[in-house]
Amino acid sequence: MAQIELGQESNGGLSPNRIAILAILLAWMTQFALLTAQMAAAEKAAGMPVMTWSELAARACVTTIGILLSIGMALLLRKLRETPLGLRITMAGITAVAGSLLHALANFGLFSILMPEESMKRASIASYLAATTVWFWTYGAIAALLLVIYYNADLRERDRRLALLRAVAQSAQIKALRYQINPHFMFNTLNSIASLVGRRETAEAEAMVENLSDFLHTTLLLNPEDDIPLWRELELQQLYLSIEAARFPKRLLVEVDVPDELRALLVPSLITQPLIENVIKHAVRKSTTPIELRIVARQVGKNLELVIRNSFGDAAGQMRGPPGIGLANVDERLTMRYPGACRCLAVSDADGFYVRLLMPATGGAVP
Repeated sequence: MAQIELGQESNGGLSPNRIAILAILLAWMTQFALLTAQMAAAEKAAGMPVMTWSELAARACVTTIGILLSIGMALLLRKLRETPLGLRITMAGITAVAGSLLHALANFGLFSILMPEESMKRASIASYLAATTVWFWTYGAIAALLLVIYYNADLRERDRRLALLRAVAQSAQIKALRYQINPHFMFNTLNSIASLVGRRETAEAEAMVENLSDFLHTTLLLNPEDDIPLWRELELQQLYLSIEAARFPKRLLVEVDVPDELRALLVPSLITQPLIENVIKHAVRKSTTPIELRIVARQVGKNLELVIRNSFGDAAGQMRGPPGIGLANVDERLTMRYPGACRCLAVSDADGFYVRLLMPATGGAVP
């Protein structure tokens, strides 16, 4: 199973850590530009020297400290991503208060060193507390932004994990549905071989064993999740029908009506197998007169229509019961493979019983 670590994007996009750093840099560079422009305008209006090098250097150093403190906040909030949201919000508020206190102190210290005369004129406890309040809103906004970035990343991570788990579960279910047909098929085929052996028809039994070996070798190599060309599906079913024809040589008549231009279209592997087995089990085996089995393919708009039809013979009553495991298997496999874009319909009419499968026409040269 693929693993996706927190903080990493699986689609090649920016990680939440990089987004957080970019957001911090953008916020502080914007703050630096706006505050510098504001102070320059105020100094010009007061007739003071506009933005001396000492003042500009002090402001740049304070901005750098703000960036470093904000990155520290981001590191702390990243470590808390596995904790409840309430705790993260509380810690974000605490770090915003701590950041504003440290920032105001650093601001006072740097300006005292680089611009001592101007700083001493403005220095007081009241001015420090006022500066702390102003910086609290800046750090509060940054903390809220970081919370949003990481929380959004957590939601996307959760969605990816759920999608991955759904895909794994669906894969397992598809395989289970495909492999569900094997016991039924083996039971029916071994019964057929036993019948031939019991009648001392050794040549026919040997041929059936060889066909069974070829069929199992081919089908067991198929991935239940893969689609195969329709011509391959028909080839496999003809191999299976050759096995059953040895048991019911006079009761099974097969006709395949599939245009050449549709044979390259893709279908789920062995999707028709349970339906054809049902014909053998419910019609051919219980009838004393010939049963006609027709496999028909047509293109209906952008869809491929497959119809498995059989005549009733003298087993009409057997064909009008509720759908069995095989039909439910096919219906569920199609629904999982083409959600909302397929149909499985079973109908009895005057001519017999048929199952109509409708699925998107993909993989071939569709006119």
